[in-house]
Amino acid sequence: MGDIAVENIKGTRLFQYLKKKADEKAGDTDFPSAVEALCKEAESYTTQIVRFFPTFTRHDYTHSDGVCEWMARLLDSMTDAEGKATAWDTLTAEEAALLLLAAYWHDTGMAVTDEEKKTLLADMDAREGDWAEYFKQHPEDVVALTEAKDKDAERERILRLFVRERHAARCTVQLYAKREANANHVHELSKHGINYEHIAYVCESHGKWLHELNPPKSRNALDLRLCVVLLRLADQLDYDKSRAPESLYHLLNLGLPETDEQKKSREEWEKNMTGGFGGNCQWKNRIQRHLHRFGGGARGSAVSEKPARRFIGKPGLFVAVGERPLAELSPSLRRGQR
Repeated sequence: MGDIAVENIKGTRLFQYLKKKADEKAGDTDFPSAVEALCKEAESYTTQIVRFFPTFTRHDYTHSDGVCEWMARLLDSMTDAEGKATAWDTLTAEEAALLLLAAYWHDTGMAVTDEEKKTLLADMDAREGDWAEYFKQHPEDVVALTEAKDKDAERERILRLFVRERHAARCTVQLYAKREANANHVHELSKHGINYEHIAYVCESHGKWLHELNPPKSRNALDLRLCVVLLRLADQLDYDKSRAPESLYHLLNLGLPETDEQKKSREEWEKNMTGGFGGNCQWKNRIQRHLHRFGGGARGSAVSEKPARRFIGKPGLFVAVGERPLAELSPSLRRGQR
């Protein structure tokens, strides 16, 4: 991991906002420094994802920085009824810190060490841990493994599917694995009312449905639901050429995919290679579709504002997508109602 990742963190609008807020509190530099250090720690995982998922688009700092930028754009778009005040005006330093941490940690569950790979494969063979549930949900993989001529290759294919499907939950394992080594930074976060449970909750949320979310308590009124929706949407919107170098696309021969796994990778690479939602793509429609599906709406059905009302925080604000508000944000969320 190089210094470039740290510089990119410092260059994000979220980090600059955090630093500004910290400076307003008698020049508190320890808080931003702790957040920066923990984000850098996450990079030690995300830079290794390519070893386990060689055909995936980049999930290192290029994606983390992109998620931060999309979070900032979405905050720009959240205005009051008169289109004046934005969500930035009510965003706390602690919420900005949590957004940064979630942006950098949410995909760390896709990193798998050689030792962990051995353990996971052994558990697969024994149908232990989460594997019993996985094979129950995917009986086709049981058949594929039984009939495979190359058992080792098939086991590794299934392992990649397993990790990909459960990577949101696995980020908690990675997060806590580094807790003792980062005790000083963890203590600094706790002084500001942020604990690992909050970070894990927001990170895991990007792999869950609305009805599955059960937010932990927060002593300083962290708007966890705001953090959840910003991570979910920013992650979905981050399609960018920097994540899919064309030279690597050809090197991996993704233009002529032979397996379903390669076909899926080609689809994701080509989405990024088109320039992403920061260009000419209609990201408004993507937000609307994803809000509806996240809230429990049927795929392909008409967009409804109801799901959005149920999980985005910041009372009195609107999510402005394009030129019109997508949904009024309900004050009832502050009272824990759904």
